[in-house]
Amino acid sequence: MKKIAYIFFGQVKNYADRQHQAFLNNVAHPLSDLELDYYLVTSKNESFDNPRQRGLEGDGTAINPLSINNYFDFSDILFDGLENLSSEINKNIVSHAKLLVDNFGGSWGKFSLSSTANSLKQLYSLEYFSKNFHTDKHYDFYILSRSDIFHTHYLNTKPIIRCEQNKNDVFVPSFGWWKSGCNDRYAIFNSISGLKDYCSRYSFIMNNPEWYHAESYLLSHLSSFNYKVKRIPNFRFRLIRANGLITNESGYKIDYKLTNDLPSS
Repeated sequence: MKKIAYIFFGQVKNYADRQHQAFLNNVAHPLSDLELDYYLVTSKNESFDNPRQRGLEGDGTAINPLSINNYFDFSDILFDGLENLSSEINKNIVSHAKLLVDNFGGSWGKFSLSSTANSLKQLYSLEYFSKNFHTDKHYDFYILSRSDIFHTHYLNTKPIIRCEQNKNDVFVPSFGWWKSGCNDRYAIFNSISGLKDYCSRYSFIMNNPEWYHAESYLLSHLSSFNYKVKRIPNFRFRLIRANGLITNESGYKIDYKLTNDLPSS
């Protein structure tokens, strides 16, 4: 039986029943005949504020970073320490975000500074995980998933997990390739080296500043390691905000029909 390390990353907000049911239906079910170990890396923040998304989810929304623990028996949970805004790590990230925006231009308009800093924090968290991911188990595949995903489409594993793949293959969703980049919210690897290279972006952008946009930088980074980035066919999802509202696929608008058609948790 093939073994998979399924790794959730990013800030856990308010993980709840309907989000989990969507995961069970569209991801856990097609992986049900495989052995899965779940891992988590996140921060212990108890409120969430994103200036670019403030119009969607308000100002300083209360969150429960431990809410996801009610649904998974994690093999390991790592807290990246980014909840301490006065820490040297956070100060360095904000300072570097300003350097990137001031010297190379921003990718997110008037929200470029805060959005760049938030993106760098996510990269830091991923790298923190990869450096502290110690296990004596062998895994055939590694799956990285944002923790705030609401799954709407079935994960077709046949072209990925059901056949042998080149060790330099990385699979990402077929949508969300913004600004000539690839989706950075979900990825599947068949080697630990692929996982670690994917998670090494923080050190690279800190040591080699350049124009930064999350999706385009990811594709460029993977290409520099000679990975072949392949699309997961017909696999789509939304983001679910801290207030429980579900977005459209871009993540910038609320899909009120989808949100209202689902029962509350």
